[in-house]
Amino acid sequence: MTLPRFFSRVADAVTGVAPSIDSEQLAEHLGSVVVELRAGEPTADVITQRVGYELAANLLARLYPAIRLEGPAEVVDGAAKLIHSINPDCDLDEGWSGTTPGLSWAGAHDGDQPAVVAHGWNVTLDPGRTPLRFECSTPAALAASALGVGEVFRSVFADHLAVGRHARSGPQSINLITLGAASRVGGAGDRALEMGSMHLAGAGAIGQAAVAVLRSYPAVGRITVVDPEQIDLGNLQRYVLTTSADPNQPKTSLIERACEGTSLKVESVCTAWGDDDRSGPGVDTVLVALDSRADRIAVQAGLPRAAYNAWTQPSDLGWSRHEDFGVEPCLACLYWPRRPRPNHHELVAQAFGVHPLRALHYLVQRLPVGMPLPVGVVLPLPGIPVPEGADVWCVRPLIADIAVRFRLDGDAQSAWEARTLNDLYREGICSGGLVRQRDADLSHDVLVPLAHQSALAGVMLATQAIVAKVPPWRRARPQAVEGRFDVLAGLPQLLARPRVRTAGCLCGDAAYQAEAARRRHSQ
Repeated sequence: MTLPRFFSRVADAVTGVAPSIDSEQLAEHLGSVVVELRAGEPTADVITQRVGYELAANLLARLYPAIRLEGPAEVVDGAAKLIHSINPDCDLDEGWSGTTPGLSWAGAHDGDQPAVVAHGWNVTLDPGRTPLRFECSTPAALAASALGVGEVFRSVFADHLAVGRHARSGPQSINLITLGAASRVGGAGDRALEMGSMHLAGAGAIGQAAVAVLRSYPAVGRITVVDPEQIDLGNLQRYVLTTSADPNQPKTSLIERACEGTSLKVESVCTAWGDDDRSGPGVDTVLVALDSRADRIAVQAGLPRAAYNAWTQPSDLGWSRHEDFGVEPCLACLYWPRRPRPNHHELVAQAFGVHPLRALHYLVQRLPVGMPLPVGVVLPLPGIPVPEGADVWCVRPLIADIAVRFRLDGDAQSAWEARTLNDLYREGICSGGLVRQRDADLSHDVLVPLAHQSALAGVMLATQAIVAKVPPWRRARPQAVEGRFDVLAGLPQLLARPRVRTAGCLCGDAAYQAEAARRRHSQ
């Protein structure tokens, strides 16, 4: 039984929500666990059943080094192949006969294991021994998988979670459209749906899960994927479209690959949002799966016709819709600062323990951290005097000092020398790829999410865009534009959350409102 080679990122994610276990204890604990994934007999909706079962296998493979699959061969064989594409050393323990934590998916049930069923647009946890077996929508199937894998997590790590965080409360259902109890809203199964032109801002964990929904739905249309980054090894911990062979590939290329042979046409834009004419002002619909507050505000500043948003934060996830600028809360309302906040260069400097002026020069000039600052550029700025000893900045590259501070070996230092300081901050600190979060001096929340946490956020992101295209479903949505789910609490939960506009946000600016009105009238 071998831990996945991206285990350090796994440890960041798990210890972030279960702080009583450290990395060594986690490795030992995972080495003693075999999780089981059971499927019921094939239904008439075998394709959607397979999609849901394979996502559950996908998510389990990103955490557990030993998995036992049980179910019809036409479902299990594809899941086994997928698991080994993610972690080639994963032990598919087919001979295991002891008691094991696990998940019963779509019809199979062992009363000692969490169970999930998707029917229509509904998801039911622990449905009893005779679960409903209707046709289901792709969003419901994938949401069921993410929720079910979350229940497995709460079971496996019950001794390390806060009191009550692992309790199961019996049968509970939700409808993904109404966010209330199970109902007939949405009907049964999928229908081909014309989505038109969409943009996906961010092709990371949430964006990939959203695409996994859209490609299987099936959605028809064009999606422009905007992301400047490449896959790194740590991304495999939660990126559901990645395999072990994908590090160093552009993130946008994985979206292209995932949509081959589907009715979604993909255009890749390998830049940050707004740095290319194909993103920024004037776009129609944006699915927002970005990392930072500033990036989300920048999307809203371009006045898209509609924006659908999803995010993760410590132990929970959320989603929101923004369709009526100047009337309902806009995307920027969720992230608009309510008090003075540090500048970006100050946050970066604090995280790495370097002087703010030095960080600012690297950020503004977009220099690789493996280069020293050019001679003559270190000048005082208003409020930022040049400190004594700053002349060494033009001799010693920044990565050398960061390596000393965080005890990086030569390979780790070399791997980052050609990257910018912003890359180092986003991927190395915020995503945990370089240093452990607890070792960095941070004044703001950062998180390596759990795989099922990011996946469910992505499912809800795509669900919002799909539901908005069908008038009866659109009318059935809750009035609240925001939803939240605590991944450590199980069901039932209050999912729809009220949200009001934020004072001082750009949606209150007269010029923005006039431009938004002009665009609505011109459509």
